[in-house]
Amino acid sequence: MERGLIFDIERYSTADGPGIRTVVFFKGCNLHCYWCHNPESLKVFPEVDRYEQECIHCGRCVQVCPERCHVFTETGRVFHSEKCIHCMACTEACPVAALRPIGKWLSVEDCMAQIREDEYFGSLIADDLKGILRDIRNEHRPDTMTADEVSLAATVQGQLQDAMNFEGSSEEKQVRSFLATFGIDYDKLTKEQFVSLIEILKLSKYLKSPINQRGKARPQLQHGKGKKKRR
Repeated sequence: MERGLIFDIERYSTADGPGIRTVVFFKGCNLHCYWCHNPESLKVFPEVDRYEQECIHCGRCVQVCPERCHVFTETGRVFHSEKCIHCMACTEACPVAALRPIGKWLSVEDCMAQIREDEYFGSLIADDLKGILRDIRNEHRPDTMTADEVSLAATVQGQLQDAMNFEGSSEEKQVRSFLATFGIDYDKLTKEQFVSLIEILKLSKYLKSPINQRGKARPQLQHGKGKKKRR
């Protein structure tokens, strides 16, 4: 039976390649790159990974280890890795997972069985996502029965076009365009509103003497009586 030494099967992997994948990590890499991110993959045999902060000093590792690699002293546990025969008996006996195996021999069938678990999960998630996306599309379809006949953007665009077609000074066109962006009809302003607007626009550094420039193209025009160009 063919088998390999696997130290991790990483699910939902998004690094080092496109998409979301299930990645199988083998032990026994012979490259020994200086920038290796997984040095635990170098050796060709299982190893014992120790989490001393989780150890409860129960002594079970000492009892099961055939080579007496584990020794408890006054300062804590000492692990003699040079004696280890990689039987992994201590990792199986530890009740709190303070000793964990790095690498496990798996047959091709066992490895593929774990990978196919993700295929089943992925198919379930894919069906759920398709249903969610379908519901979102249905909820955001254009409502032709209740939608406004003319959108606000179209209205403002028309007002801006009218302002640019107005026959008058460039400053007056700027004023009309400015008001159009707020949906304000320049020709419907009262004289009092017009005077107040001019006083405010005097503060602008982009308009030069708006009162003097107003109506220069057609001096006889009164407020609200401007002539628009034909479209």
